[in-house]
This record gives sequence, structure tokens and C-alpha cells, in this order.
Amino acid sequence: MEFLLKSSACLIIFYALFYFVFKRFSFHSANRFYLIFALILSVIIPIISFEKEEIRYETAKTNFGENLMIETNSMDNLPEVQSMQKNEVSINWQQIFLAMYLLGMFIFAVMFFRKIYQIWVLTKNTKYEKLKNLKLFISDKNSINASFFNLLFINTKSLNPHEINLILAHEEAHFQKLHSLDLLFLEIYKIVFWFNPVVYFVQKSIKEIHEYEVDLRISEVHDRKEYAHLLLKLGISTNYPILHQFDKKPLSERINFIFKKPTNNMKKLYYTLLVPVVVLSIMSFSQHKTVIITKNAANKTTKEKSEIKAYPLIIKNDRNYGTWGVSKAYNFPASNISLNYITTVNNNGFNYKVNPNSFTETNISDVNKILKNRNLALIVSNKQIDFSGNISKLSVSLKHLKTKATKDFGVFDMETCRKEGENGGFFMIDVFDKNFEKSQMVTMFGSPNLLINKSNLNRKDHSIFSVNSESSIINHSADKITFQVSPDKFTELAIQEASAYLKPFGLNITLNSFTKEQNGLLDKVNITFGDVTKSFILSEMRHLIKLKDSKETPYRLDESLVFDFEIKTNEAKVSINDFWYKGAVKNKENIEILDNPKIENKGLEHPQKPIRTVYKTNFLGDNPMVVINGKEFPAEILTRLNSNAFDWSRIYLPNDKTAIEKYGEKAKDGYFEFKSSENYLITDEKQLAQTIDLIKKELAVPLARIQKIEYQDAENVNRLKIKINRVDKITTHFSIEVLKNSKVLYMIDGKPVSEEEIEDSNLSFIGGSCGEINSDDIIKETGLKGYNGYFNLITKKN
Repeated sequence: MEFLLKSSACLIIFYALFYFVFKRFSFHSANRFYLIFALILSVIIPIISFEKEEIRYETAKTNFGENLMIETNSMDNLPEVQSMQKNEVSINWQQIFLAMYLLGMFIFAVMFFRKIYQIWVLTKNTKYEKLKNLKLFISDKNSINASFFNLLFINTKSLNPHEINLILAHEEAHFQKLHSLDLLFLEIYKIVFWFNPVVYFVQKSIKEIHEYEVDLRISEVHDRKEYAHLLLKLGISTNYPILHQFDKKPLSERINFIFKKPTNNMKKLYYTLLVPVVVLSIMSFSQHKTVIITKNAANKTTKEKSEIKAYPLIIKNDRNYGTWGVSKAYNFPASNISLNYITTVNNNGFNYKVNPNSFTETNISDVNKILKNRNLALIVSNKQIDFSGNISKLSVSLKHLKTKATKDFGVFDMETCRKEGENGGFFMIDVFDKNFEKSQMVTMFGSPNLLINKSNLNRKDHSIFSVNSESSIINHSADKITFQVSPDKFTELAIQEASAYLKPFGLNITLNSFTKEQNGLLDKVNITFGDVTKSFILSEMRHLIKLKDSKETPYRLDESLVFDFEIKTNEAKVSINDFWYKGAVKNKENIEILDNPKIENKGLEHPQKPIRTVYKTNFLGDNPMVVINGKEFPAEILTRLNSNAFDWSRIYLPNDKTAIEKYGEKAKDGYFEFKSSENYLITDEKQLAQTIDLIKKELAVPLARIQKIEYQDAENVNRLKIKINRVDKITTHFSIEVLKNSKVLYMIDGKPVSEEEIEDSNLSFIGGSCGEINSDDIIKETGLKGYNGYFNLITKKN
């Protein structure tokens, strides 16, 4: 809509210059070109885009209330900060205007084709004669003398032969000057800009100029008075807007120009006025964008745009929502980067989990299409755009469409949330219809040792999260912070991470002294939290119970430690949560309390490393440095990478001196880097399972220069993967995949060799080629017949 308005404004300015200056000149061809050029230019100018860079140096943090953005438009220099709720009326008006505009386009398109049909009817109802390249339709019944391209229509009624020749010459001149092309262009232009009244003035002026051009040409070779008399004689006719009609008015102006003295050629200099008008129009109506680069005192860019891909919404109907048991998402796997799904819950609502990097207004609209089934809608009540073009601050609320009630979820720092999202963190939004007041939006982030559940609401306005016997969770509300941890999860790593999170609030959890059980878990502990110091025996907080006379497997029902901090009063408390345990055993007639369970070491301090989907990365340490397209990612992402999407990769094994010198101590566990122009994450669970299965088989094969792995592909076809490794027998030099029992040719420097020769060789290969031979074209290209695959390795000695 903005384009249409800008284009119309440009045309008004250009036509005004013609009307007040150029119209009185007898430079008809120049005026014709000017008006056509004005039509074209009025369309081009609004889509012209200019961009400039502006460097700003900031020394202080920006408050939320300031409006900042990377791109500013000449028509709107501030980012749009408004609620979807406020937009509801304007969006409806936009839809109404759009509908009216499209209806107008349709009507004018119909009118255009009707005019074409009228011409077609004229050609069908009248016989024609060929005259050079023209088709001449002569009749004494039609009431017009006109032309359309090479179609000439002549009404011979009341005309003598000489007058007919004059009309023929006139209409033939229209054809030679391609005037019909101008009118056809204008009719199409009117379909798009039907609402702009200036278009009709332009059309009228161009048709007049066409007549002036032809009149001047005819009067130069024929008697002017005789020609003017003929114009007066045929001054009244039927109007066919798309045709050039000989007798079209205004006659007075046409006759005036026939006898008028030509305009002095020096006045052509007036056309140079077009230059400042065009420049002014470009300055006013083109797109002007300013790229603002914010730098600190060290001249470094302060913000970078996130490169994480936004993933589409997935609708789940499994009703898997609940707090009893730990969801995979709470372990923050690499797959959380693609998290964006909504699930129906059993109590009149929905649970929506989404990575902050996928939380766009488009996705919110998609979610609202589902929420409307429960009369609910998420509303973006406020937003702020940062210098890099991202949403930096976002306020979200929930509206009940039936009761009109609204619950504000507060302001989210999207820059922080996106960083958490890169490490597997996510938004969790619970929305309820009947239990509307319990709706909430929280951020979930952390690590396998500690889960953070953060809300902008006070504790009474949202639900806290805990899982019996599995908790190591900080529930952070606007007024209260609670760290609840089960005895098995109360580890040194969990304490370190909890202390790091609480430190900005002037808090920490100090493990003053402790003893450990034989399984390595903490037992007797002395803890300081704020100004509170207490001792606990964790082994006494573990409980194993079962129903009496039941064959069911006994289950754990542990107590948990609770660290509470009141933000307003700075009051710290330490207690034990025994709600579940006491609630279960208060009727001891039905419950059998077994001995405290003998807990085996679950490896919480050193969890088992998961299978990584790129074979060679499984030989890296627990926390290698991972760089994707120039950006550093957590090591967990190695469990989801699609190696087939790599354009280029590099790997350094742990403790590699080159890597440590180049990248520092964070590359001590190894370094893996790759570039990809594709989606490098495996999001399909079936594909992931197949990839992991193949990696497991590769890892089970002994390290060697040549490794062979048998597997079944997605179509259950038995295939063979053959790899030729470098001297370290870990990093792969070449690999092919062929059908099982295929015949493969091995070559070094073009000479056939046995597998044993390659296996026993310490040669370093600097290049070569390999491939599967599965077609006649490849056989012809390689000259290898009778083989299904080949390796040709090139050594340094060549």
C-alpha cells in the first residue's frame, strides 16, 4: 500500500510540471516521451533503495524505554512499538482497503478486456482490405474513423475520396508512430493505479499529444485549411477510449496547434527542470535505510545478529504434558535449538515450548490459530528493536477472547534468551481457558546438573516446577528465588552452578564440609546459604517404599533440600521439603517403608558421553571447541550434526599443540570446525536414529587404515561403507558407500594395490579420488570395468 501511495505522489508531481510548463509547447514528441517516462519513473522511484552506514559509539547501557533500531525508513524513523491488541482495528481497516483495491483492479481489468472485445467485434462485423501493412475496414455503417495498431476503421458516409485519403493518411501516421502502444500501456497502468485521478489526466493528455503529432505531420504535406475543415466536419463521434479517433475532441486546441507558430527551440531548455524534480522525488519517496553500527570505546561491534535458524511450528497431539518425570527438553540437548512445538494438556489448555531463536511474531500468529479454539491469544504488547535488527526486548501477554481478561507475562530480554537458546534453553508457555490465572510464560535453561525456571511474575501468579526425587531446580520469580534439590542431585557441580547463578543477587551456596558414600555421592554436608548455616545427612533423606502385600516394584520417594530467598527483604531460609514423603506414609498401615536405598553411582559428576553424529568427533574430549560458520557453539550440538551438509571441516584431537596455540585452552579437549550453506542439524528422529546406529558400528570397528562397516540404509538395502583413514587411523581421507559384496579397486598413484599394501603403509596421501561405479557413463569416464567402486590415492612423493 505504501508503494502505491508513493508512486501516485510521484506521478502527481511529474504531471504538475507538464501541466503548468510543458503543455503549452509545440514539442509534441518531447511531451509524449516525458509523460510515458513519468509513468515509468513513478513506479521505479518508490522501489529504489539507498543504504548508508553510520557508526555510533556508546559508553552506557541503553534503557528499555529508548527506541533503537538498525534500519530507519524515510517515512518512519522509529521502530513500530505497539500491541497486537491495539492493531486489531487497524488490521481490519487494512483488510477492508485491500479488498476495495483488489475489487477496483478486477473491475478495471474487466473494462480493459471489454474494450479489446469491442475492437474484436468491429473487426468481425466489417470486411477489410489490405493496404501495405495495414488492414483497412471501410464501411458506411460504423460511426467512427479510428485506428488500433495496424487496424484502420473508416466511415465513408458523407466523405468524398479526397477526405477519405486524408483520414487514411492520418490513421496510418498513428500506426507508424506506435501510438496504440502508449494507450495499451496506459490501460494496463490504470488497472493497478485505478484510484489515482492523475492517471486519467495523463491518459487524456497523451491522447491529445498523439493527435497534435499526427495533425502537424498531415498539415505539413496537405492544405491546412482543408484539413481543419475536415476536423470540424467530423467533430462528433462515438467514443472508443482505446482507439485513436480522427475526429476526437478538443477540436479547438488541435486546430490552434495546426496554425500556431512552432515554439522556439531554446525553450527546450525548460525540460532540464525534470532533473531537480526527479532528484527531489527520489529523496522524498525512495527507500532510505541507515545501517547503524554501534561500537564501544574499543571500536568493537557490541551486537551481532543471531544465525540460528527459525524452525516451523509442530503440533503435537500426544498430551504428554506433566511434571512427574523429566522431559528430554529439560536436559538441554542440541535438538532444543529446533524446539518449536505446541501440545494439548488435559486441563483445558496448551503447553508451548519454543527456542527463543524461533520465537517470532509469525510463529506467534501460527500458535494463535490453535489457541483460538480455547478463546485464547498471545499478544505482543511491546517490543524493542536493537541495532542489529533483532527484537531485543519483548513484552508478551495472554488475552482471553471471551472474557476479555488479560494476563501480562512481563518483559523478556531477548538477547539473553537467544544466547540461552543456543545452549538448549527454551520458552515454556502454559495457557489455560478455565484456569486462566495459572497461565504463565517462563524461560527454562541451565544444564543437566541444574535447571533454571525463570518467570517475570510473582510466585503466587505462576506455577513452580519440581520433579520428585529428580529435582535440581531454581524457580526464579519476580519476588522469590527457590533452589530445590534432591539428595542424589546435590552434587559439587550442581552447587557450583547454583552459586554462579545466585551470585548477582549477593548470594552463594557454600559447601563448608562434606563426606561421601562409597558410591561417590555426598552424604553428610554442612552448608551456608546467605546468613544461614545448617548440616544435613543426605542418605537419611532417601526413601524406598511400597504398598504392603503388593508385588509392584518399590519406588523412590525422597525428601529434598530447599533454599529460599525473598528478593524484597533479602531473607534467606534453608529447609527440607518432605511433603511427598510424609503425605505417602501418614497412613502406615498401607505403606511399607524399606531400608534406605543403596544408591549406585549414576555418574552425575562425569555423565557418559553421548554418541556424536560425526564419526571423528567421538574421539574428542567432553567439552571440545565447536565452531560452525564462524560462530562458537556448545559441544552438545555434536549429537545432531548432519555430516552430509558440510561444505568444509577441520578437526584437531585433544591436546593438539597447534589447536591450543591458535585457539587457547578451550581447545584442550579438541577442536572441530565446519562451514555449511545448508541446514546442518538433523531434526528428523528416524534419520537421527539411523545415523547414530551407523556411528556405533563405525566405533565398534577396530582402528585401521581401511575400515569396512556393514549397515542397512533407509530402504533396508545392505550396504558397505569403506573408509581409508590417514596415518592417525581416526581422521578419514576418503570414503565410499557401495552395495554389500561389491568389488572395489584400490590404487596408489594410479597403480593397483592390495588392501594389505595400504594397511601396512605409512604413506601420507595428499590427494586423489574415489567413487561408486554404478553406471555406464562412470565406467566410460574412469575406464574401470568389472568394479563397483574405486580409490585412487596420491602420495607426497609425486
